[in-house]
Amino acid sequence: MVAIVIQDHPLKRTGIFFSISFLIGNGLNIFAFSMMGQGSSFLQAVTHPTVVSLYVFTALLILSTVKKRFSFIQPLLFLGIAPLPLIQTPLSVYGLGIFISGVILLYKGGYLERRRAVKLALLIVYLYAILFFAALGKSPYSTYALGPLFFTTAFLAFLYLVFKEQVVVYLKEKKPILSLAEKGLSEAEAAYVRAAAKGLSPKEMAAEFGVSESTIRNTMSRAYKKLGVADKAGLAALLASHELEGQVDELVEKVVAAAPGNATALQAAATETNL
Repeated sequence: MVAIVIQDHPLKRTGIFFSISFLIGNGLNIFAFSMMGQGSSFLQAVTHPTVVSLYVFTALLILSTVKKRFSFIQPLLFLGIAPLPLIQTPLSVYGLGIFISGVILLYKGGYLERRRAVKLALLIVYLYAILFFAALGKSPYSTYALGPLFFTTAFLAFLYLVFKEQVVVYLKEKKPILSLAEKGLSEAEAAYVRAAAKGLSPKEMAAEFGVSESTIRNTMSRAYKKLGVADKAGLAALLASHELEGQVDELVEKVVAAAPGNATALQAAATETNL
């Protein structure tokens, strides 16, 4: 029996979860508005602006689960409505919780994979802008206005102190992985490219691997073509912008550390590539 695995986009489950949550919350709102005792009918409760806005919000969440290209709707919705509770009540935790949910959705959806530092900085500036705007109508000297700003600053500083190492690692942009095997390089070609990545010249590689310098140059020439570069300068640029698959060059280490007889095996591998 063959099992069929359906690949969902990363925010499908969160979209379904939030859709169900908001539907339940909307039902509670309708019940609450109906039971206010102010002559509100069920129809009036269903058409209440808060209820209608939650209908729209839920519909957009459902749309975000349909296809991956709509998944961006989720973080945008949460980041978009985060200012509302904060402006109404700066000390409310709802707005901060909604904002954090939006950031988590950006991370989960893979929208923070590139230029992480810039995007996180913009998110922090956005949060502070909301808090400052919320404090405009308050006395600038009151705890009520300055409290949320102080709490947010202290909380961010606390997170940085606790997770400093993880933050530094996360903000460091990852280079794309370059797989020499997927590019079709032979063992000899891959070994020489890895040696070149370590800074060895053709003459040094010839001495290390026990082959002639012309063999190194001919093999590297074929490696250049497979990697889509013209010469060693192009290879250097490619290696500077990519990370070679596997940090430890096991093949090079074995050949360099082994007896000279192993160089014959590498020479044979090079010969197999029609030297």
